Amino acid sequence: MASRRAGTVAAPVVRQRPQPSRGRLSDRLLLVVFASIFLASLGLILSLVVLFGGETADHPEGTSYRIGDDIAVSFGTLKVTSVDEVAGLSPEALSGQDHGIGGLVPEGRMEIQASVILGNTSSAPVRYSSKAFRLAVMGTDETLEPVSSTLGDGDLAAGSSVSGAIRFVVPASGVEHVLLYRDRSRQETLAVSLGTVAAPGPSGHDESTPHP
Repeated sequence: MASRRAGTVAAPVVRQRPQPSRGRLSDRLLLVVFASIFLASLGLILSLVVLFGGETADHPEGTSYRIGDDIAVSFGTLKVTSVDEVAGLSPEALSGQDHGIGGLVPEGRMEIQASVILGNTSSAPVRYSSKAFRLAVMGTDETLEPVSSTLGDGDLAAGSSVSGAIRFVVPASGVEHVLLYRDRSRQETLAVSLGTVAAPGPSGHDESTPHP
């Protein structure tokens, strides 16, 4: 009788997928966490810039507008017509008797005023405020708020205009000053060069440089 030779059946080869090490998983998890924190921080910074107007980013290194320019704003026009030194009381003029007297200009500083006109060329009244103005002192980090204003706050009727003077107390150093106007509707700050206004010299004459 013929004998049957049983064939040999090879066992299947099972290849196991290598498992990622715990170290790699930890590295990936940390990368995801750091990326999430970075994106959240970036979003917060952008939100703050939009909310507060980004005034620090708008501190000008150069300006595109000068005195006398008709500047387009969201509701119409803005024009700075002049800038002048304001003659005010100083502690020296009062022989040091300045206790309780308001509106004094500190030593080493001076008071200037910028005269402006706002025109509403739109078909609806708009709200305006002297608080929309600031003054940048070139070469420094100073951005000054007005100390007083005849412009005030109010509603500007369609087709009308309003004028007034805005006063600032600035260093008496003869550096360039830049008037900043924050147009909230457009979320932008406009910068107008005021030139330099120096304190009066010993002769009492203003030693300002000519304005642009």
